[in-house]
Amino acid sequence: MIEERKRNFIKKQRKLEIGRSTDIVEQLQILLKENGIRIGDGEGYHYYIQTLIELFTAPQDYSDQVRDEVAKYLMSLHMLVDELYEAFQRMTYGEEDLTHSYLLHPRLSRFKEL
Repeated sequence: MIEERKRNFIKKQRKLEIGRSTDIVEQLQILLKENGIRIGDGEGYHYYIQTLIELFTAPQDYSDQVRDEVAKYLMSLHMLVDELYEAFQRMTYGEEDLTHSYLLHPRLSRFKEL
């Protein structure tokens, strides 16, 4: 019975279209709300979304040389935001579903490629 309810919940949520915004911070806030609805507050992708919000809203008062690098990094994070959106829309959860999650883990070797 529990599994059936879970399947029904997933099926229902997949049919509900998640809102889109061209503003990246607003999109992340939409995803944070969806995370609470679809997975639970503080669960699932909460850490990723909260970290992304902090990165996109952090002060950008860097030297010109560093500012370009930061801008490139922030642009690369848009791929992760898109993956999070798709994961919520498909109702799939797990770090293995996010091929760009390494962008938030500077100790991983793939991060050093940036």
